[in-house]
Amino acid sequence: MIFMRKQNPHETPPELAEVPAELIAKMKIVEKSDYFKNLQPLKAHVKNRKVISSKHGNAGFILLLEEGLWAAAFREGDVVASAMGKGKPPQSVLDQISSAAYGDTSSSIGANVPYADQFCDIASELCKSHGHTITALSIGENTFNFAFDDGHELDFMLVNDNAGTAAFRVFWEQW
Repeated sequence: MIFMRKQNPHETPPELAEVPAELIAKMKIVEKSDYFKNLQPLKAHVKNRKVISSKHGNAGFILLLEEGLWAAAFREGDVVASAMGKGKPPQSVLDQISSAAYGDTSSSIGANVPYADQFCDIASELCKSHGHTITALSIGENTFNFAFDDGHELDFMLVNDNAGTAAFRVFWEQW
């Protein structure tokens, strides 16, 4: 059994449900992808690390972790890309999370995506991860989420803003 959502509120955990064979097949394809393989070093870097603080921009964010480590997630085309390191994040990563190439989705967006009608305060959503320990990465075809010790994820969504410009949203989501 795999947990799947029947409804999509931020704080309601998913219910146990049967997973269709097509979805299981798709998950196996993702697990064999280069994207999945390329995220394994990030997974090792963040696993069992507590989030101390964060930085954000219009294209992504950086989680500042214990022991002076950091991990970034940012939109790069139609993919959630990543960077990681120790010490101060370099300017190149700060430029990736704040980029004029991407739009603003803080207000509601006119798209058929979860929470489209909700305000998205990235700083506030990231602050909810402070003090929590990352336990895993949830990896999809072209996105990933940081998963935490209390069952939440920072759910990174690739969307367009109301002007049609590529953008992202992130929500502290119960899983």
